[in-house]
Amino acid sequence: MRLLFVYAFAPSGHASAAKALAVRARALGHETSCLDISSDYHRILGPAINNVYLALIQSFPNLWTKIHDNESAAEILSNWRKVYHLFEGHRLRETVEELKPDRIV
Repeated sequence: MRLLFVYAFAPSGHASAAKALAVRARALGHETSCLDISSDYHRILGPAINNVYLALIQSFPNLWTKIHDNESAAEILSNWRKVYHLFEGHRLRETVEELKPDRIV
């Protein structure tokens, strides 16, 4: 089975989990790929957002928790995410079509 593990912003828990799952899946005989949609598809914007995110969670972890658990903030972030993906969404679709994964995690 071909598995594609998609994550954003390395280093992060999501990136570590995706890479660990890919290692385990390969050990079980599956073909795997990992894709960082932040830096692989947004060479300037991705790393900039990553740096702000890491600085925020390292410097103000309680603030990040409040933002993360706030429905209004979640809606705002969701709208920003849509704009973010508009710029290079076609490249992600092309990659998925090229890799032809059976499952995307």
